[in-house]
Amino acid sequence: MLTNHQINDISVFSTQIKEEERRKEMEKEKSKCTKKKQGSRIDPKFLKLKKWIMALLSLVTFILPVLVSFADEELLWQSSDNGIVESIVTALHVIRSNPNIVYAGGGRSIYKSIDAGKNWTRVLTLKGERKGINFISSCPNDFSKIFVATSDGLYVSQDEGGTWHRAFKGMDDLQRDVSCISISPDSEMMLIGTKRGLFTSHDKAKNWNTEDAFINKQINSIAIGEDYLYVCVDDGLYYTQRDYISWDRIYVVRARNERGSEQYSDNNDNEEECCELNYMIIDDKRVYLATDYGLYYAMLGKRNWQAITSEGLLTRQVEFILETSKRIFSVTRKGIFEYNAKSSIWRDYSSGLTTLRINMIDASSVQGVIYAATDRGLFKAALDKVPIGISLGDRQGNRAINNKEPGILEVQQAAIDYAEVSPDKIKWMRKSAKNKALLPKVSLSLDRDIDRTIDLDRGGTNDPDFYIEGPRDRSFDWGVDLSWDLGELIWNDDQANIDVRSRLMVQLRNDVLDEVTKLYFARKRLQAELMQNSAEDSSKRALKQLRLDELTANIDGLTGGYLSSYAKD
Repeated sequence: MLTNHQINDISVFSTQIKEEERRKEMEKEKSKCTKKKQGSRIDPKFLKLKKWIMALLSLVTFILPVLVSFADEELLWQSSDNGIVESIVTALHVIRSNPNIVYAGGGRSIYKSIDAGKNWTRVLTLKGERKGINFISSCPNDFSKIFVATSDGLYVSQDEGGTWHRAFKGMDDLQRDVSCISISPDSEMMLIGTKRGLFTSHDKAKNWNTEDAFINKQINSIAIGEDYLYVCVDDGLYYTQRDYISWDRIYVVRARNERGSEQYSDNNDNEEECCELNYMIIDDKRVYLATDYGLYYAMLGKRNWQAITSEGLLTRQVEFILETSKRIFSVTRKGIFEYNAKSSIWRDYSSGLTTLRINMIDASSVQGVIYAATDRGLFKAALDKVPIGISLGDRQGNRAINNKEPGILEVQQAAIDYAEVSPDKIKWMRKSAKNKALLPKVSLSLDRDIDRTIDLDRGGTNDPDFYIEGPRDRSFDWGVDLSWDLGELIWNDDQANIDVRSRLMVQLRNDVLDEVTKLYFARKRLQAELMQNSAEDSSKRALKQLRLDELTANIDGLTGGYLSSYAKD
């Protein structure tokens, strides 16, 4: 039996145990709260990092749509010259009211298509030695009237190309060479530019008047708007108000010596043919000017010119401009490009073209089609960007093709070797020019001398005189001189010649690589089309196969038959 004292002790002890447990629980709760408070404190460095991450995500969100649009879509060009005999197409014109009707000029002929470029029919052939189609236009109010600027005058058709007559022939060969045409929107005024002057007509090309301000000047481009006239000449750009003709030069071409400091030309004989201003167009508000130094624009009637960025163009020299449906396309020696106003970058749209020698482009905004006249025929592409997608089966087929054919690097190297434009050639020239100083200049001398001694013996009065010939004196000398000019180890005149050759070789090599690369990938795309559309009409497949053979022959021509020989091996 426990005593009362023991019971009290046990009760006190149990109470102490409970209080100790309660204290420990309170300490645990307090510790948890402390940890929570400590966890709620955020490091300032983490806040800065969070701001940087949010800014980066915003930037990616802004740029991503542009990158996706550039990466997934492009124009795909296809040959569209069925019926055109000439390989070089120099002029194009799409009828705005009926975009199915397109006119093209090549060599000495004019062709017409009534099915948007699928088939072509010849409607005009120039006679005589003079040939060349420079420009094609139509009357804005009557599209049955077609005007063609040729090197043999201005030709006009009143019945959509059915019959033709020459409406302007000039006073000499330079005036006869018509380079450009422009017709006012109301069709009341027409201007033509020649290699020797500007001429105007107010009765639909029946009678012509000479503009005195441009006598003996070569006209490159003309544009007529509602209120202004613009004329592009060798020495600058002129404009005037349409109601009050008083020409004013608002763009001055640089002097020839200034051009030479910025441009390098490998052909000094063609200096007279060089021109800084190449083409010009106007819209409702602006005038665009294509020059050798980039693309410029100004508001109509204003003098303040602003440059459009050349980023993405690959070259500053712009040769042609096209504005359609608020989209701007330019033609350079590197291909066809479209300007993206949001990103201020030019996008290359030369995919599918087998040449970079593009003479003119035109488009139909109604049908969404763009045409390109080149030195290798006529090409057509859809203006609506086409998504590029290749299925797994197509990729496997492409791998099978690639395994049987050389890669692009091998083809490029074959083209470089065949054209003899390898960089190793210049390296060898430089090394040889330096080692040349180690070799002496050799001078060889040879001297041979023969002397004869003749004496006169005068005899007596009755004796004749005698000539006495003594022995011959013969001598033979020779020598070799060696000389060195050790200063040529540091510099010699051959270095300057090698620098010129190096620059020319780089230009030629770039042209060869551009050409063979375009041909190579155009051929690859055509091979992919043939594999994808195995159930295509036999006639279309036959034409594509013929085109494939043509591309193969073009590559073989640039590589010395490398592609065909590789397939045989």
